[in-house]
Amino acid sequence: MRALIAMGERTASHVQALEACHAVLHGTGVHFALVQRPDIDLEPADPAHAHDVLVRVHGFSCNYREKGRLLQAARREGGGYLVLGSEFAGTVVKVGAAVADLRPGDRVFGNGAVDATDAHPGLSTQRASQELQVLPRAKLMRFPATMPFATAAAFSVGAQTAYALVRRLRAARGDQIAVTAASSNTSLFAIAALVARGTTCTR
Repeated sequence: MRALIAMGERTASHVQALEACHAVLHGTGVHFALVQRPDIDLEPADPAHAHDVLVRVHGFSCNYREKGRLLQAARREGGGYLVLGSEFAGTVVKVGAAVADLRPGDRVFGNGAVDATDAHPGLSTQRASQELQVLPRAKLMRFPATMPFATAAAFSVGAQTAYALVRRLRAARGDQIAVTAASSNTSLFAIAALVARGTTCTR
């Protein structure tokens, strides 16, 4: 399976890349490479993976947190690399024995909801560019065939964050709301959610 990684000069000189490029971010040289990694699999009868799903990723995205993480990887004195990606969209390949509501071919993206009672809170994965993922069923959501993979791969974090903010705001129809940083993905989701509730948004 393929994955997109970020690293510093020390590691880059030893990596066998399918494709590679280099950029300077905040004065730090960062090397990016598409690499081949060993495939992973899921055995449906394995009790340890009864609630898990094997997903093939068709699209992924990075968000604001990625920049800090990749800079840390590039500056790390001991070397090493970071597999990039916070969000993804893909199709189900296999399901564990206890997963009854998903089947191979279903289109899914990550469920980024934070639940203190969940054994896997927050993001579904921090290596979304990895082509194969084994993830808990609770951290996946279906999306319709009318939504392209590229759109779905950048949907969950922005949408879930924005709707959580709007719910806490408890805005009523007719309220006037000021939205800052209105060109960001999360702000655009928030504006759409607020307008749907009948509010007026000022940017």
